Amino acid sequence: MSRSVPEKTRDPSTIVSYFQCDIQGVAAVRAKYVRLAYVMHTQWGMTHTEDNMMTTKITARLLAGDDPAEIAADLDLETVTGRTDIEVADYRDLDDGTHIVVLPGWWADDGNADIEFGDADSGEEAAQEYVDDGDWGEITETCWIQVWAWRQGLALDDEGEVVDVMIGREQHMIEIDPDEPECSHDDGHDWQTPHELFGGLAQNPGCFGKGGGVVQHEVCMRCGCERVKDTWAQDPTTGAQGLTSVRYEPGEYAVEVEAMRKTETCDRCGRELVDNEIDLGWPIPVKPDGGDPAEDVEYICPDCYGEDGRCRQCGAVLPADEEGDRCDDCHAEEA
Repeated sequence: MSRSVPEKTRDPSTIVSYFQCDIQGVAAVRAKYVRLAYVMHTQWGMTHTEDNMMTTKITARLLAGDDPAEIAADLDLETVTGRTDIEVADYRDLDDGTHIVVLPGWWADDGNADIEFGDADSGEEAAQEYVDDGDWGEITETCWIQVWAWRQGLALDDEGEVVDVMIGREQHMIEIDPDEPECSHDDGHDWQTPHELFGGLAQNPGCFGKGGGVVQHEVCMRCGCERVKDTWAQDPTTGAQGLTSVRYEPGEYAVEVEAMRKTETCDRCGRELVDNEIDLGWPIPVKPDGGDPAEDVEYICPDCYGEDGRCRQCGAVLPADEEGDRCDDCHAEEA
């Protein structure tokens, strides 16, 4: 990763060819680094971008002996010195007190590629952008990417050569959640936790303890997709625990949900039952005369069931297991 000047410029006589011997004063030297930038771009194939031009300018001025603090001030940058959280490229050494010119933005890498994020304001932001811009294949369950992020700087090493310096290199754990699969229903997912599917406590079905957290099972009552949330998940790469993960199992309970959904609709008239009817145990299965009861059974509403499905006095829906012909309110009035 070293951005040191190519070998041909390390010969003092070559540098002098760029900065003619008759140049007098620092101001004149500064004017000549533009020529050096041009040569580096045209002869050595460097990309002619603003960032590379800035790097070229800094390199040339450091080699010319300019004060790093003055270089940084001219380019609206900053310098650092005396920090212990630095890594010098190519195992070079810096003299104590060396000033490092810090380049704008941040760099990030997960072990596959060093990527520059010029607009990032922090290492965490650069790491997040690194993951957001990456292609991680199909994600079906939460995973975690370990990304290193750092600032980049330029300095003269103890041999007077310009080297890259990593500043404040830290690792960030970036979470990637799977995309929620689309529901087959136009109204989207309807996440619920029916006790008859998941078991567990009646007041909190589908929820089971795990370590210092819980695992919560949910199902879409429209398409049968299962969603599992784990609040004590573990990163298999680092072993870190206490994380939160989610995974989806499309169609896992499609058959069961379809059967449950049918019990909320009258098979005979197609009417969807209202909440109070469902609370009273409707629809109820009716086995036809003849045929296979397991296949031909119908779940019908109180209207299709006939007079026995409603109170003879007020017309209110009766509990499905009511043997009488009047509701409790009407019985109470008679008493």
